Amino acid sequence: MKTVVTKLRALHCVMAPLLICIYLTRPEILFAQNILDRTGNPTATPLVAFSLRQLSSAYTGNAIQVRRSSDNSSMDIGFTAAGDLDTVKLKNFVGSGDGYVTTWYDQSGNGLDATQPNLALQPTVMVGGTIKLNDNTPQVIRIVPNPVENEAVIGCIVPVSGPVEVQLRDMTGIMMIHRTFTAKKGENVLRLTNLNGVPRGTYIMRLVQGEAVGIGKVIKQ
Repeated sequence: MKTVVTKLRALHCVMAPLLICIYLTRPEILFAQNILDRTGNPTATPLVAFSLRQLSSAYTGNAIQVRRSSDNSSMDIGFTAAGDLDTVKLKNFVGSGDGYVTTWYDQSGNGLDATQPNLALQPTVMVGGTIKLNDNTPQVIRIVPNPVENEAVIGCIVPVSGPVEVQLRDMTGIMMIHRTFTAKKGENVLRLTNLNGVPRGTYIMRLVQGEAVGIGKVIKQ
């Protein structure tokens, strides 16, 4: 694990008020166009960056695309001038119903957006007109290496001790890997092995504990 970690320049999690951010950089290749100057690390140039906060002053796009339950229409939700999620626009769009995240927009400048077309797998951001906080949601804080070949180490934080499901799904929602681990409350390191049979491509990793779901993005090479 140490040999993998030493190849990485930085791997950080920026806690947003609602969900998570994950971004990854490597020294060998300069992947990013945007420096994450709003994270407290002015030199971070990641491969991919997701958050409900604006991480880079150079990024002018949206944070997420949200689908509302009332008519299944979708809208992009951006940031306020302060760099926070535009919750006023979010509440006005969703109304008194539920809201689901269909797309996380990549703030790195590489365009590696994470889209979930399967309605049943879209994370919930609002319930009954109330924005859903992540206090009881398992959080993916690192996936090393990423891109992954046969094995990945997952760093995560879980709210309570007990079983945690690790699901690897393709972008249409098809389950590729499903493993269950026993985790303790707080920080955990999980090892996902035997990934050779997974085709190359981009996948969504889901950490499931009860009704709570944390997500991350994995590139298989």
